[in-house]
Amino acid sequence: MKKLLLLLFLIPNLVLGGDVYKYIGLDNNENIVGEGEIIFTAIDTKLININVNIIGKIHSYIFKTKFKKVEGFNIWDIKDLNARNGISIFTLQIDPKLEFNTKSTYSNVETLDRNHHELKDQMWNFKVTFSGVEELKLGKDFKFEAIHLSTRGERPTGPGHCMMGSLGVLGVESWYDKFTGKLLKQIFVKRHCRPNENKILSKELIELQPMKGQEK
Repeated sequence: MKKLLLLLFLIPNLVLGGDVYKYIGLDNNENIVGEGEIIFTAIDTKLININVNIIGKIHSYIFKTKFKKVEGFNIWDIKDLNARNGISIFTLQIDPKLEFNTKSTYSNVETLDRNHHELKDQMWNFKVTFSGVEELKLGKDFKFEAIHLSTRGERPTGPGHCMMGSLGVLGVESWYDKFTGKLLKQIFVKRHCRPNENKILSKELIELQPMKGQEK
């Protein structure tokens, strides 16, 4: 299992030419509180330009930033330089050569943002599970064979960790192109600390807007 995990990496030609993702943000009552798009464009084999244009009822995100590609499973926020948090992402790309099966689980997930007031907690525990290969329809005419991964994470409740009203439990459903490993769709749900983890803090959906020729 450890050998398989070491094989996981971001493919160098990720988002060449720019990949556009639709974004929808929801509150705890499933009301839309933000909509827009995120564009990822590779600068070279190590860096990605990110252009964010999201209009929200309370918070809007309109900025450009860069992201350095890393190996392995990871969680990070797309955010402006002076922001405390932003749009949470789980692993933009997986290695399509990995052979997943129903027993495939992983616990090594890196939280990349060391300045994030919640994700910097080193007591987070994660579990990534392979949920199957599914046919995923995007838009009206595009269908993909997709690897579905389910990720769960939680941290302790108490001083120095999760305090009531902050992020203590998260769940992410992610679908990746079976042939390229590219992220196709993601649902990222943040919840309160235990024992109130049934209360949702936020829900973010991103979905690739494919161009002709991208489907398989």
